[in-house]
Amino acid sequence: MLGVREDRIAVPASLARWVASISELRSASTHGQTVVRLPDATSSLVIYEDARGAVRVVAVGPVKRAFYKSTASLGRYTRISFHPGKARLALGISPRELADQSTDLLALWGHSARPLFDAVARGTLERVMTVLAHRFEDATSIASDIVQRAASALEAADAESVRAIAGRLHVSERFLRNAFRDELGISPKRHARIARIRRVAEAAATGALPWAAVATTYGFFDQAHMNAEFRDLLRTTPTAFRAGEVPASSGCGVSQLRP
Repeated sequence: MLGVREDRIAVPASLARWVASISELRSASTHGQTVVRLPDATSSLVIYEDARGAVRVVAVGPVKRAFYKSTASLGRYTRISFHPGKARLALGISPRELADQSTDLLALWGHSARPLFDAVARGTLERVMTVLAHRFEDATSIASDIVQRAASALEAADAESVRAIAGRLHVSERFLRNAFRDELGISPKRHARIARIRRVAEAAATGALPWAAVATTYGFFDQAHMNAEFRDLLRTTPTAFRAGEVPASSGCGVSQLRP
């Protein structure tokens, strides 16, 4: 997210196979501001305080397009993001069912979520990590491992085609596409698009390169192609994004999934 301070927390070794990153987010100011959530191919567990001060734990699926939300402040907010291909095993539901949505963890795990909620209530992230490591330790899936390797290949600046990656991993292209939808919740093409546009957004934030050079660097046909892709996935132009001129609010972007 942009518009807030993000502190990264080291992922413990016991969760390194599952968890890609852990972030704690805080508002940099108590004044009204726009929080930006970039498109994100990963699924995550989010611990946060709602408007009434109650602590909630929700599972959040991949976010296909950026959203913008006006907020005066951001309370306690911790995001535990899973590696591509690991969310279905970790959450017990296909990320395809969580795409652009969230659901309370109790709706997914039932009474087995209680140890995690107890750890959250005690306010120690270390205890939360211990509970998660114990829950995940025995889960495994061949498809999950293949998707993780394929996702890493698609995130490269000079990414191969889906067909080439499937061949290198000794699976059919159809198998890989189906595995992506089941294990990641989006198609390989969408995953590659999100990875590329996030790199453009980072370039927009730094302002180090002219736009024509950014388009060439990240494999767009030309600057017009990059602008169209940016507008589709981020709902604004690269120039406006760089200047901080983003929509005041486009809703929460992630709707609540009914159990």
